[in-house]
Amino acid sequence: MNFYQDILDGSHLAAGRLIKLIEDGDPNSYGALKKLYPHGGNAFIIGITGPPGAGKSTLFDRLIAEFRADGKKVAVLVFDPTSPLTGGAILGDRIRMNRHSSDSGVFIRSLATRGALGGISRAAKGATIVLDAMKHDVILIETAGLGQIGADISLLAHMTMVVCIPGMGDGMQAIKAGTLELADLYVVNKADLPGAEDVKHDLESMLKFKLASETTRQPEIVLTSATQNRGVDELRCAIVSFQQRIKGDPRLSEKARHQTTRYLEQLIKELAADCFWCNIRSSQAFLNALTAVETLQTDPYSAARDIVGRLLEGGLKNPDR
Repeated sequence: MNFYQDILDGSHLAAGRLIKLIEDGDPNSYGALKKLYPHGGNAFIIGITGPPGAGKSTLFDRLIAEFRADGKKVAVLVFDPTSPLTGGAILGDRIRMNRHSSDSGVFIRSLATRGALGGISRAAKGATIVLDAMKHDVILIETAGLGQIGADISLLAHMTMVVCIPGMGDGMQAIKAGTLELADLYVVNKADLPGAEDVKHDLESMLKFKLASETTRQPEIVLTSATQNRGVDELRCAIVSFQQRIKGDPRLSEKARHQTTRYLEQLIKELAADCFWCNIRSSQAFLNALTAVETLQTDPYSAARDIVGRLLEGGLKNPDR
């Protein structure tokens, strides 16, 4: 399959297959990504995170409908936790968005976190490159919902939303997770439940205290009830307002540069680790070090430093060293 041209033509099948290769770390995915990268820079990427049970997927379902009513093409990436025992994931969140499955203007894909602690996997950036090249106007990314915001999503999205709900102590959770520094918009979902106004008040108090000495605009707080489709239009308006507000803002360019820097660093680390390990695992030096550690002749920390030192000196390929 010609991934490059088919994806530029908007093929959901080609996009799904390429994203699967990216997830698996297949080298064949890099060629397509290299060609697709220059075609990006069009989509507005929105990250959403919050504790499990906050209704993030239902909220996404409602937001998709709002954006589609505006004629926008929407892509959704939903990350689910990976089992530490089997390596699998339920990947069931998109069931809640099933009514959009027949809409050619909506692409929905579930991915596993594969052990990543930030609520999204390393495949996330590659997947957004694919979806951006398909000329989606909006890309929604839902983290695995670990109860604390993952800094990873703020390094990928133009806008980060944090979803809170009444009765779960989300105000204190926000402080512990560092959301005051990373969130661009707060959503108090399930606002039909008692305590929603209290959560909003707590967030307003914390933000006022945190931003009192700063010139940063205070993040907006929107109350919604996704199941009842209440407040979702106000949320869409808040998102559009934020998007318009940051156009031309030099801080957006700084953020984009920071995101590109981190992604480039990640790629270099991954490639370097792969190259190092391919050299190390077949070397006699590794086998000797393994024996020495097992027999307590040395400790694993000293053995690892010695192997890396030899590799950097270019001498690891010599089995006599």
